[in-house]
Amino acid sequence: MKKFILPFLLMIAVTSAYSAPFSPQTLTISSQPSVQYNFDGSTLNIPMTVNGKAAYTIFLVYTTGKGSDIGTFRNGMLGWHYVNKVDTCVYLRADGVHETGTSNMVWDGKDSYGTKLPKGTYTYYLWGYDSQSVKAPAMKSLHITKEEEGPLAIEDTDASGNKLANPFIYGCNEINYAAKATVPLTTYKWRVGTDPETLAADLEWTTSEQGGGIHRTGSSITIDRLDHSMFYVGEMGTDYATYVTKYKWVPGGAATLQTDWGDNGTYHWTTEKVPGWMPMTGVIGDGNDLLFMSYMNQIDSNPFSQVLFVNREDGSKIKTVDLSMWFCSKADADAGGQMNGGPTDFGFADGQLTMAGNYWCTVLALDPTRDAGDEVAWINKNGDYIHDKDFLPDAAIKWACNDFKTPPWTDCFKTDPMGFNIFCVNGVGTASFGLVGPGGQGVGYFTTASAKGNQNGNLPLNVGSAYDGIYTGNSEAALPGIYYLAYDAFKGVISDGVGVADAAPAAFSVTQNTPNPFNPTTTISFNLAKAGKVTVDVFNISGQKVDTLVNTTMSAGSHSVTWNASKHS
Repeated sequence: MKKFILPFLLMIAVTSAYSAPFSPQTLTISSQPSVQYNFDGSTLNIPMTVNGKAAYTIFLVYTTGKGSDIGTFRNGMLGWHYVNKVDTCVYLRADGVHETGTSNMVWDGKDSYGTKLPKGTYTYYLWGYDSQSVKAPAMKSLHITKEEEGPLAIEDTDASGNKLANPFIYGCNEINYAAKATVPLTTYKWRVGTDPETLAADLEWTTSEQGGGIHRTGSSITIDRLDHSMFYVGEMGTDYATYVTKYKWVPGGAATLQTDWGDNGTYHWTTEKVPGWMPMTGVIGDGNDLLFMSYMNQIDSNPFSQVLFVNREDGSKIKTVDLSMWFCSKADADAGGQMNGGPTDFGFADGQLTMAGNYWCTVLALDPTRDAGDEVAWINKNGDYIHDKDFLPDAAIKWACNDFKTPPWTDCFKTDPMGFNIFCVNGVGTASFGLVGPGGQGVGYFTTASAKGNQNGNLPLNVGSAYDGIYTGNSEAALPGIYYLAYDAFKGVISDGVGVADAAPAAFSVTQNTPNPFNPTTTISFNLAKAGKVTVDVFNISGQKVDTLVNTTMSAGSHSVTWNASKHS
């Protein structure tokens, strides 16, 4: 049995008797990075370890490195899935709740239709969330209603690229849709881990507004990757002209327009004069030198839906990508729906810009590195019953994609680091959120223990911190605030031959716990050269055992476990 002890000098923190920092019990899923299988129809047992919380787990298998061979095609009912040279899901199963400890994910090497897959290399994912615990309040004084009304962005590294022990979440507190008055954009910065009872007035705020009536933002802001005192927003004037604007963050004061960027601080995108609600996503970045924003004229009878690419460094336009063939529908408009749709929320992960809209069925991903005209990587539309509209037998406009009047309404759409797209959903029974996998595969709708339907906002954090999870609002008016839902994801490879690079670690090792010092949680990572019985014990400086974190059989490979010391002196 492999056994190791971790001596810690316990850190003593003096805090108010009336408050305590936010310290969630995280959920971690670990398994074998590389699994050998002969694809002979035999049963494959993939060991999976769950720590912290029980996990309702989804198991998915994808092709690997086959995008160019797959090419471009549509499949599924109504041609719901469009794929353009990307790997696709060949097997999907909701595996139910896995309790903490080690269990097996069982697979027979067949696809979702029962056909034996050929030998080769495949990518597998384990995606799980806590479906049994009531969501924990993370910040009670900030209220998320719809994602478009409470824009959220996350920053988990400093300007040098180092991981922050306590990530920041940014948001806005007010948006004016009426276009009748000038409303400054007030943006807050919340350091995750502060006391949930902290008053909103005690957070760091700044207010941005150009002169001349610039007054509205979309649902994202983004922080400059090289200088975190700078940020970018989407704005709209009283004449409905649309801007990407750069500001300097001024704590407690008015943000400063950066007039040396773009054209006097902005990139002026459109000069539309038609009044009406024209949603846009706000600004999101790719983590390098691209900024993105969307625009559409929602009430126009002509198809119009675009995504703008802007150079982060100088504020110049790179190009626009026309999405009208995917988001706009004359057939839906003629039947009583709407002509124009488009993204109202963005996510960016794994090299792809993913997007969806509040009131239409299209979910879409762009690859910014591709040549003009070839940027669309995949699309999910009506036909798989995930993020679909008007599929019920009594639907007034059968299978209409652009229809404001019927559910589901998806007020937010964000992407986690592995490419899973999480969207809040309203109007689908008790479902709290939906999930679309990498490559556009519709996964399903899911319910949390404490939500009665739409949970308003989903911001995934999964960077190996002590605060990893999904940060959400709550549809119950009596429970305002930002809430925490534990989740995790794991990615590995199944192959008929395991290469040297994918082999299990050559020796047992334990890395430095992070963060260190810590208060009150820290994560311990270790590598196992082979499967076996493992215990992880915590001792104080006097050599007394104060906690046991793991006492189970674990698979070979990399593992991590989080210790919450809040119950210890």
